[in-house]
Amino acid sequence: MRDLWVSVRAHCGPLVLALAVTLVASVAALAQPLAARTVVDALSTGATLSGALLVLSGLVLLSAAATGLGSWILDRTGEHVVRDVRRHGASPLVLTPFYGADLDSLDPNWDVTQ
Repeated sequence: MRDLWVSVRAHCGPLVLALAVTLVASVAALAQPLAARTVVDALSTGATLSGALLVLSGLVLLSAAATGLGSWILDRTGEHVVRDVRRHGASPLVLTPFYGADLDSLDPNWDVTQ
């Protein structure tokens, strides 16, 4: 568990960036109903729709792009954390001597497919 926290702490920058991008995506998603209300109000009053539709479209695109970017950053960071844990956590296991196996008694002609 300690190796995991050491690896996570080494990747604080990307994690904070992913948090910020996800927060932007959430704010943009929460603002979409307000922009849709503006579009409906413009329809009911006969006002021009171009500004309201532009804002709504921008919020939808911003939310989608920020959600995708945040997911990509988190996926990439998670893969790097797992790689670091495997590197630092598995190296003592690989270097551990294996006692109890008599390698001289193994049949050199033994085949796995048989």
